[in-house]
Amino acid sequence: MPFCEYPSGEGRGQAAFTEACGAAQLHYAALWQWTIDGLRAVGAYDADCRISIEYKPNEPRAFSLLPDCASTLLAIGEVGLPNLGVTLDFAHSL
Repeated sequence: MPFCEYPSGEGRGQAAFTEACGAAQLHYAALWQWTIDGLRAVGAYDADCRISIEYKPNEPRAFSLLPDCASTLLAIGEVGLPNLGVTLDFAHSL
């Protein structure tokens, strides 16, 4: 599967990404980059605002790209902004 560019402009959501990349498979490198770009945009919007991302290992209706603390910390490290952190929800650890 060729590299899938995520759509730009208004309406960039799950439907737009699915239309661009196909419903049967996702290009996880593109989806990961889309997530990093989104987190970077949110974190850069207000550097004084601290943002904490809560990972969710089990999502019954959808796929979770950040299902654990390790992948969430990896994403935060790749974004590289000091105002991003991770929420440790111990109920998700049980």
